[in-house]
Amino acid sequence: MLDRGGDLSLTATNDTNKQLGIITLRKKMYDTSIVEGSFTASVTGINYQALDISGDYYDDGNGNLVRASDSSIIGNCYLDEGMFVVTTSTLREVATSITSITYKTKVNHNNISVYCKCPPDKFNFTLNHTAAATADLNEAGIEQSYDNIYTKSSLTASTKNFVYWPDLVLSGYPFSPVITHVGLYNNNNDLLAVAKLANAIKKPNDLPITIKVSIDL
Repeated sequence: MLDRGGDLSLTATNDTNKQLGIITLRKKMYDTSIVEGSFTASVTGINYQALDISGDYYDDGNGNLVRASDSSIIGNCYLDEGMFVVTTSTLREVATSITSITYKTKVNHNNISVYCKCPPDKFNFTLNHTAAATADLNEAGIEQSYDNIYTKSSLTASTKNFVYWPDLVLSGYPFSPVITHVGLYNNNNDLLAVAKLANAIKKPNDLPITIKVSIDL
């Protein structure tokens, strides 16, 4: 503690017969560090001399643990280690009488941005059955129940029977696929991640489109 700048005037650091009070937080509870000036501990109880030690104790942002009631420095704060040391011996029970604590943490945040580019002549298809049929695009073909996608069609990637209706018109607008998700693959064509768009995007077939995918690690 003295090597880290602890105050020699505090009673528990210059008397070997005194004791320290140590408050430690588990590493998983604060990530990289605790934000300076954000820690506050609420205490209820008395010390070994039956004196009231109730109240709030906080980090002043300068490495000191301070008693709120009289603004006195009672110890040291080591924010990188998640440790608060009560060096005033008459208040050492503060460390064992805490009822609640509040603090903010510094989180190591990494972000990767991937730009998925799609030219106008690519991905202009859909597997939605309402936009495809195994029949010819004519009245007779659609009516053939044995060749109707809604009933007996068995589409697979190898049948080559999938017929896309590029001129399908719905509500007066030419049909085009709608993008709702983006998949990210490695060089072995293994799916690594799936990004979901906040709003569906109609795939343009006359302009290129680029979708930015942000990955938080």
